[in-house]
Amino acid sequence: MMHRGAAKSGMSNKAWLRFLACLMVGVFLSVNLGIGDLFAYTYDGRSNIAASAFLDEDSDGDGLGDTWETNYFGSTGAYNGSDDPDGDGYSNLWEYRNGTDPTDPNDPDNFIGAKGDALQFLKDMMNKQRTTGKRILYSYISTGGATDSYGWTYDNAISAIAFAETGSWQRVKDILDAYIWFQDRDPQNDGRIRRAYWESLPIDDLHVGDCTLWIPTANAEAASQAVGDMSIMAIIALRYHEYLGVPNSDYYTFAKKLMDWIQANAYSTNGDGGYNMVRNSLELVGAADRKSTENNIDAYVAFMKLYEVSNNNAYRTYALHAKNFILDMWNTTDKMFWTGTLDNGITINGGVNSDVTGYDGVNDTSGQPEDPTTWGFLALGEATKYGTGVDWVENNCKVTNMDGYSFGYDFNADRDGIWFEGMGHMALSYQMLLNNTKSDSILDMVMQAQDTNWGGIECASHDGVTTSFGLWTLTDDMHVSPCAWFVLAVDNYNPFWGQAITDPIPYEGQYSSTGTSYIFNDPWISAETLGVAPAADGTARAMV
Repeated sequence: MMHRGAAKSGMSNKAWLRFLACLMVGVFLSVNLGIGDLFAYTYDGRSNIAASAFLDEDSDGDGLGDTWETNYFGSTGAYNGSDDPDGDGYSNLWEYRNGTDPTDPNDPDNFIGAKGDALQFLKDMMNKQRTTGKRILYSYISTGGATDSYGWTYDNAISAIAFAETGSWQRVKDILDAYIWFQDRDPQNDGRIRRAYWESLPIDDLHVGDCTLWIPTANAEAASQAVGDMSIMAIIALRYHEYLGVPNSDYYTFAKKLMDWIQANAYSTNGDGGYNMVRNSLELVGAADRKSTENNIDAYVAFMKLYEVSNNNAYRTYALHAKNFILDMWNTTDKMFWTGTLDNGITINGGVNSDVTGYDGVNDTSGQPEDPTTWGFLALGEATKYGTGVDWVENNCKVTNMDGYSFGYDFNADRDGIWFEGMGHMALSYQMLLNNTKSDSILDMVMQAQDTNWGGIECASHDGVTTSFGLWTLTDDMHVSPCAWFVLAVDNYNPFWGQAITDPIPYEGQYSSTGTSYIFNDPWISAETLGVAPAADGTARAMV
């Protein structure tokens, strides 16, 4: 594989500008915002908080702070938010929100070229069998062009989120249309979709009967279903529904069917609640099943988004059922999220009870994966609490001088390789912590794993990198997911909430479906502002 090598000769040292920008868009001028008004914001298609709500006045209403415009352009009227005077592909509004120089085509550094190559790789992987109509992406491909012929649902969902973030809405539609086709023709006809489908078999609208031919039934894992996969697909379906701006679209119906299936089949009443993984059978769901923290993170966001769209409070209750399970998976000693539970749905899968590969009998987190901890932070916020999990990843999953890379992060804490999708998770997490210098250094390493011919990014730094979970190991083939996460990280985009990474996290600190006043522990608003007392332990909790 031909890599980019040392992608940048020098790091753009503009962290101070980004920090100032984050302060400008992070601190509210008004202290009179109500809870509903406070969270009545979203990104790219949803209603953003007015610029006048921030410290920097926006007298011309173009979304750009007056001080920022004057400093860079000499006046407030030279350009508007959609203009791109330096021609780097980033609008003034994007550069304002992310603290980059709108007059410098090399800022944000040269990530933009690598981002374009990664995005093109995603498009190429989508166009292997056909270039128009409903279709899905291949997940993996070697430099020789060999694939496993699968399109994994998670890979397609996160790629669709990257397409949405970059404005490729037709591709989002085509992917979702494919999964609606699969859902409508599933052999069980109950609203589920499977973990993978044959990408090598183009969808045939004239096909009569169910979609069994498209399900890789010889692979029990691929042919089953997973709460996390369906939830992330629901997130992008609801995102597209919002983009369309029409009531009761097919994409809303698709997402609702997915989440209704999860509620009907995966809802757990034992232990700390939450939702089971429901991967223990191809067709039927057992009475008890293990629970995944990552899956519940996905379900929490998807249910909350469905609540927003439907205005049905039941979905908010379901979301908080998942969220409170996530809360109970927080390891207060090591400051990280456990991967989940064992098969009884109660016992935490960690420490002396751990069955994840890598447990050494001494360090009780050695086999724990990285992604529940970073995803939990991206979805929940609460930087002073869940943001500390980034330190756990840094101290337990980081490797140095491995496979030609100066550093990287492993899938888990056994440190036997670099997982490049996880690098994207960490880059975004550092952006949430306002440490863009660290984020940039991570993206530099990812660029070195990008193939110069294909634009794809390796799944792992070598074949056989372990994942904690049985026989599942990672390959060094090019993979669509690290490309999607790289695109999202370069664009400072939170894939869970569909917003800029520095925007306040919706529903941050809310853990009850009955309260109306909440405590928030975040950099944008204080408990005193809302007239409530802070929680005794310094964490965000609901007032019920």
